[in-house]
Amino acid sequence: MESPTPGGYSSLEIEAIAVEKGALLAKEMEWQQVIIESDALSVVNSVNAGDESGCNGHLFQGIRCILNSFNSWQFKHLKRVYNMAAHELAQHAKCYGTNQVWKGVAPPMVQHLVTTKKKTLGRV
Repeated sequence: MESPTPGGYSSLEIEAIAVEKGALLAKEMEWQQVIIESDALSVVNSVNAGDESGCNGHLFQGIRCILNSFNSWQFKHLKRVYNMAAHELAQHAKCYGTNQVWKGVAPPMVQHLVTTKKKTLGRV
């Protein structure tokens, strides 16, 4: 059983809403192909399976509807340890309670993670 956050939403619902907003942003930016990664395995599995049942079925259905509007899409599970930038962004959002978008630049609170990853891949 998931405990609700101060806003009354479960962590699963928050993750699903974040995925939906990310997909909508990609649509707004007119991307034709997307790969979305999440550490919430149940959200990934439910969206990929087209699950419309249960109290969160409408969220999964909405995400899938947006994803189906792209020429191609993938929704993958990624363990949190491999997705630290997303975790840091979630913590930032939790503290400040605001929606922010950074286009073409890494958000300040994850810049160190992006720089480290680029060095590891030999791109700096």
